Amino acid sequence: MTPLKWIMQEAGLDNPHGDIGNRIPPGYIQMPATIEFDNGAIRWQLIGHEAREPIRPHDLILHHFQALLDAKPPDIVKFARKHGVLGLNENAEIPGFYPNLVCGLEPIEKWRTLARLSQN
Repeated sequence: MTPLKWIMQEAGLDNPHGDIGNRIPPGYIQMPATIEFDNGAIRWQLIGHEAREPIRPHDLILHHFQALLDAKPPDIVKFARKHGVLGLNENAEIPGFYPNLVCGLEPIEKWRTLARLSQN
């Protein structure tokens, strides 16, 4: 396998036939390979040795996300490992036209802020 082919495969940018395309079915979320707590933030990386299958969010995910308002960091990390990360950009904001799809560092306080805002 060529290095480019490996990167495309690991980043989820190829389909099951090996062509460039999206291998994530509609309605599913690509899960990062690693999600860790790091100095007050969730650090995640899409590419890694522990590649994970895309998941389909369940109907109560918003309710569970809103409960993170007062959650402790280990509980927020546990939620991220089960349901996925926010996918924030380098400024801890929801990305615009060019989202970062490879890695991220998401402050725990930003998770709480977004949980609070989602209740309105």
